[in-house]
Order: sequence, then C-alpha cells, then structure tokens
Amino acid sequence: MVNPGQVYLARVTLDVNRTWALFNGGVNAGLDVSLDGEVVEAALNQTYTGTITNDNPKDAYTLDLTQGQQLVVNADATSGSLDTLLILLDPNGQRLLDNDDRAAGITDSTIQATINTAGIYTVVISRYGQVIGGTEGAYSLGINTGQQVASNATPAATDGTSATPIVTDTTLPAGSVEVLLTWNTDHDLQLLVRDPLGNSVYDDAAQVSSGGILGAVGNQNCNRADGTPTSYVYWPATRTPPAGTYEVEVWFQADCDDTSVNTFQLTINAGGQQIFTTTQTASLDNHYMVTFTINADGTPVQTPGEASFFDMDNIISGIDLTAALAGEVTPILYDQVTT
Repeated sequence: MVNPGQVYLARVTLDVNRTWALFNGGVNAGLDVSLDGEVVEAALNQTYTGTITNDNPKDAYTLDLTQGQQLVVNADATSGSLDTLLILLDPNGQRLLDNDDRAAGITDSTIQATINTAGIYTVVISRYGQVIGGTEGAYSLGINTGQQVASNATPAATDGTSATPIVTDTTLPAGSVEVLLTWNTDHDLQLLVRDPLGNSVYDDAAQVSSGGILGAVGNQNCNRADGTPTSYVYWPATRTPPAGTYEVEVWFQADCDDTSVNTFQLTINAGGQQIFTTTQTASLDNHYMVTFTINADGTPVQTPGEASFFDMDNIISGIDLTAALAGEVTPILYDQVTT
C-alpha cells in the first residue's frame, strides 16, 4: 500500500538479448549516506568527473572547510539518462543538505550553503532513487567557494534553495560561455543573459534548461559583500551551448544610498575566446545591452552585435525608425493576411 506523500520505486533492466530483471525497491527508501566505497579528497574550485551506474550508484568527495565559507556545488549530467542527486554531510557524517532537481524541469542538482562549523564535509553524488534508481550516465561535479562571510554576518540560507553564491573572479567556474560583470560601488546591478531559446538567467532564475547558470551575483538587494561586486552567468564547459543569438543586459536597478558614479566592466568569453569587453558609466535605471551569436559547433561569431544603452520608458528614443525601416515596409490592407 502506498499512502499520500509516499513514493514507490523499482528498477527493471533489459539487456541486448531481451533478458529482463526486476530489482524490487520500496516505499520512501530514504537517503543512503553510507560511505562504503572510495572517497576522493577534493580541492575547492575544481571540477571532477565520474560515472553513476547500477554497479556504482554513488561517489563521495571530502572537503576541508572553514567557518564562514560559501560552498556552491553543481552536479551536471553529461551523458546517458542520469538524474543527479547531491547530498552534503557535516563533519559528523549527518545529512546537512540534499538536492535532487536544481529547478522545475531541470534534473541536474545544486547545493549552496554557508559553513557555520569548520571541519571535513562530504559531498555525495548519486541519482534519484540511489541504489534502487535506474538512471545512469557520466557527470561533471563543480565544487566552488566564494568569499569569507564574517562570523557576525547574517548567514545565507542553508536549505539548498535560496542561498546565493558570492564569488570572486578567481573562483568562477570555467564555461563554454562566460559573461562577467564587475563594478566597485555599493550599487545593485542586475546581469541578465537570455539564451536563443528565450530563457533568461538572472538573480530570480539561477538556472535554465539549456544549461545556463548564475554562478555569482553582486550586491543583490543592496547587500554588499567584501571585495569586488561580481555577477557571472555561464554555461558549463562540459556542455555545448545552444546555437543562436544571446542577449546580455546590465540594469542599474538600485543605488543603495550610494551617490558615487557607477562604472562597470562587462566581458563575454565563448569557446575559450574573449569576444567582447567594455567599460561603461551608468546612471540609475539605465539598461545596457549587447548580443552575440554561437554557431552550431559551439564556436562564437567573432563580431558581437551592436552594444548600447536604451531607455525602457521610451523604447524608440535614439532610434531613427525611418532609416531603420527604409525599404523594408510592406503596405497591408485591412482584412489581409500576410506572411
């Protein structure tokens, strides 16, 4: 009998000879945090790879962490059907956090936490259902840390959902596409990257189905961390980004009672090459936009689109529509269909 809120899981395997086997599971089998295999001593700001199979349903990595560190762990499936699961164990081996799906419709996993007690922590990567699960495949595991948070600071959330990584440019994970925004004031600037599918990565949507991830956000809601305010959006190096045109927008959304002049630097890398960089001075509520294009093979078009500020309250300001539409306007009659 399965009651409301319970989940029953079993696995069926079928080989090339059409011989099948049923592995009976159970109801709410729970998280298996026993470390009965090889444990890797991991280093921070590194990426590890491995494979989850029916014979190897989990891998474990240990980390020596200090009080106040911000920990960000991203598990991304790179082949097969793998539906990743991340578990973080505290120095006593007790479950601290776990995450199955990074967001709705995204079966990769992310854990974000502020470390309150120094010690050896363990990251376990597995799959949905763990031992009785059925998904298999290779994974990429990015383990990163950001700036120290003072012991008297308000800690970030540790429920695996709402904490935001605050990292410097020396700790940013490498990507096939990298968009970096930095500035040196208390101002709150929003970085938004829209992929060719129309999905946007920004501080309210930290992950999209094409693989884009918000790796850092600076001065969010006027909360200033030590160091250079940094926002960063990337597509993991292990994934080919979707082909097409990307939009990058910088929005000066709040001055945070800082009356100084805002100057920001925006840099875009793709395919291991810098394709755009600029330094701009912005005023409150300014929007700055640039586009770039990725080819089907993952390489960038070397020349980005036109970059400029635009006025959201007066969209056509600065645009000569007569010149822009010269020779392209087609008359249309009432009740006529055109394509």
